Amino acid sequence: MQIIKSGQARGYKDFDFTHKYYLASADGLDERQLQKGDILINSTGVGTAGRVTLFDLDGLFVADSHITILRLDQKRTLPGYVLYALAHIGFKNIEAMANGASGQIELPLSTIERIKIPLPPLAVQQQIVAEIEAIEAQEAVDKQQIQECREEMEQVMENMPGTPTPVRSLAQINPPKDEVAKLPADSLVSFIDMASLSNEGGITHNEDRPLSAVQKGYTYFREGDVLFAKITPCMENGKGALAIGLTNKIGFGSTEFFVIRPNGLLKAELLYRFLQRRSYRAEAEKVMTGASGHRRVPKTFLENTLVNVPSPAEQETLAIQLQNLENRIREAQARLAGVAGQKAEVLKRYL
Repeated sequence: MQIIKSGQARGYKDFDFTHKYYLASADGLDERQLQKGDILINSTGVGTAGRVTLFDLDGLFVADSHITILRLDQKRTLPGYVLYALAHIGFKNIEAMANGASGQIELPLSTIERIKIPLPPLAVQQQIVAEIEAIEAQEAVDKQQIQECREEMEQVMENMPGTPTPVRSLAQINPPKDEVAKLPADSLVSFIDMASLSNEGGITHNEDRPLSAVQKGYTYFREGDVLFAKITPCMENGKGALAIGLTNKIGFGSTEFFVIRPNGLLKAELLYRFLQRRSYRAEAEKVMTGASGHRRVPKTFLENTLVNVPSPAEQETLAIQLQNLENRIREAQARLAGVAGQKAEVLKRYL
């Protein structure tokens, strides 16, 4: 019989079974054996407590002791409705009801029993579930679209035609700060730390700071440069970006960035996408040096990386193809950003 640990119940209808655990014996554990329609509430741990997951899996499962099992009277209450009602309260808000501190928090059964949700007639519950499931169906389509577009981007770059050319012949790596030395100290520039880069690539946060506050101790880059995280686990996670939209076209950031400044032989967006490939990151991981937790990609590996350089016309075609895929990703991401609000609106309309 498979065990579901609290960290594997990920919220809503998601489970992470990357690692599987099984009981040596099922004796005396009938009360923890799960039934379809059970609501699982993670009851311990900061960042875990308060997470609510609907169990609807085939097979024999048992929940560990860090999960509270809520078994409903399904003649009065639909499991899907209870899931959405608790999610509307907010998993973080439920976590805030826990006792304890310093990571050792717990949601006692008495606290869970006091949580109140509206209980409309079954017909209304069914309508709420149907409308939210329709929203989730579109959500799944959008997530699939994002995944497929990213995979297509990888294939485009894997199959890029042209003459193999080392990066050192296509770009300057870690250009000096000389060109900003004469700028006024109070000039505003963009500050982008490692946390401001997405694991999928791109800049998620851009903070303005005076040049004097960042000129020493940070890495310099400018509009159009490619940023590549060189340290573990950021490199493996995919952190990188094409530096665009910088304040006064100047940026400073983490010393754990390689800054790659294309010289014009290959479009910056093509070089960026080439370095973002999962297959390239896997190769870079093999050559990292340094102590555990502080391993870095050597500069020589990046300098010697061979990149196919297509003709200018081919580069233009590829750039348009990649931009179209990026646009489709952004459209899907915009729809996904509205999912929580759409679900809340359904509940508000009926309750």
